[in-house]
Amino acid sequence: MSDALDQEKLPKNNLDTYRILYIVAAVLNLLGVLGFGLYAAFGVFFLGNLEGNEPELKWIFGLIGGIGALVSLVLGILNFYTAKCIKQRKNYSFVFVMAIIACLSGVLRLILGVFTLVEITKPEVKKLFTREKEDGIVY
Repeated sequence: MSDALDQEKLPKNNLDTYRILYIVAAVLNLLGVLGFGLYAAFGVFFLGNLEGNEPELKWIFGLIGGIGALVSLVLGILNFYTAKCIKQRKNYSFVFVMAIIACLSGVLRLILGVFTLVEITKPEVKKLFTREKEDGIVY
């Protein structure tokens, strides 16, 4: 009975919704790895075999595709980690920085980043993230 009352006293927040949206963003980043990989493969394998093409052209495609795949992979992993931090209510600074990075990478992530920044700067949500430090547990 007291647990139900304690749950009612807690302020409502949207952190779980944002956690799911960061997982969706991470999956989209991992799909971007596939897209950039196909881009690199197209450049290296198909353009390299055609007559009259510049040999440097296939390396440009491969380089752009490889760098894009690497960036997408890193952002995907970081978005998964952001979702984990939001779920565990830890590492406030990392979540804050990832929300800012989300604002720099497209319209849908801009919306996600702005709403995340608005939500995590609320005082009651900040308390959820700093609760571990008050208990003596520092992550």
